[in-house]
Amino acid sequence: MYQIIKTLISSCKNFENKVISNKLFMVLYKTTIVILSLLIVLSFLSYFGIFTRTHVISNFQHEIGYCYQNRMFLDKPLHRDFSGVMIYLKMRIMNFFVISDSMRNNRASKLILYEDGIPLGPAHSLHQNIREIGEGRYSHWINTIYFSTSENSNPNTNNKEYKIQYQLSIPFPIFIIMLLILTLLFARHFKHKIASTD
Repeated sequence: MYQIIKTLISSCKNFENKVISNKLFMVLYKTTIVILSLLIVLSFLSYFGIFTRTHVISNFQHEIGYCYQNRMFLDKPLHRDFSGVMIYLKMRIMNFFVISDSMRNNRASKLILYEDGIPLGPAHSLHQNIREIGEGRYSHWINTIYFSTSENSNPNTNNKEYKIQYQLSIPFPIFIIMLLILTLLFARHFKHKIASTD
């Protein structure tokens, strides 16, 4: 059994050495390191609000009381065709890069909701308070904005413009995973570089 394990380890090392000696593999290997490094730098910068976006929202659905809701990045109704699929994919991808409140962290969202250029609030409000009190309270929960207008009016008919300002960023667990992968790639690269000079 020991001999079999030893043979397998030896075979793996031989295969690894052959692959590493392949010029194409080394180009891809180094390219991966460069791309991953850039992604990590961009991810780190995103936590400082470098990638901030603003756009107008509409098509509000009445929920309960003073509360209305808007599905982020879903400006058009979904249909069972190609355009519907593309709209849905865009919504899912964009929501992946916009951190929202959730059960794990109910104050994670950096989203700001504006009514005619004036920030509403308070943000991170309890949904029950939005429904019963209103007066501009809002919550960015998962991929939906739950909010009330400043005058508790209907946002679909009050002739006011509503905008959201949000930050695009990589979820922190993904950032850590990328950092670990890059560390392993660097360690492997320098290990073989040192071994080749001996």
